[in-house]
Amino acid sequence: MDLNYSLPGCKRLFNIFHPYDPAAYRIEPLLDRKNAALEPEIITNWNGGFRVQYRTKILWQKIIDQTCETQREWMKKVESGMRDVGLLDDDSGQASPKCDKRLNSLEIGDVESVSSVRCGKLNEGRRVDYMLQEKEIENANEYVFAIGAHSAYWDEKDLASFIAQEIWRGENGNST
Repeated sequence: MDLNYSLPGCKRLFNIFHPYDPAAYRIEPLLDRKNAALEPEIITNWNGGFRVQYRTKILWQKIIDQTCETQREWMKKVESGMRDVGLLDDDSGQASPKCDKRLNSLEIGDVESVSSVRCGKLNEGRRVDYMLQEKEIENANEYVFAIGAHSAYWDEKDLASFIAQEIWRGENGNST
């Protein structure tokens, strides 16, 4: 889809879905194929935070990222020391740690898409896909909760809070 596409008479578009809703689909990958590699933005719960499973996921991702960064820095220091004593030629290829496999598989143009989603003029260039957080009890059996997920949107405090924040943002002219 063309990134200049916009909906007539509609500046902002939000695709809000529950992760277990069998009828929910993402829009961002339709706008740009590179968006499929990125997770949808998670809507914070109504009192402003993330539920336990999301906080745990975020914590683990930070630990993994810091470990990979430490490993890369350590490998650079070891290779530098080996070059200084003549054990490694300057023109030899650098050994890439396992953490670099994700980055090495990306093309140079893909680096931008890792940090930002390209949505064009829809929703004023901001994200379009937003995912509600499932409740802790819903993790017990996602198939059982999928039955009611499609009809449970209007009972969600998180959704009401998100809509109120976006209306407030639009009325005050904040685009961030």
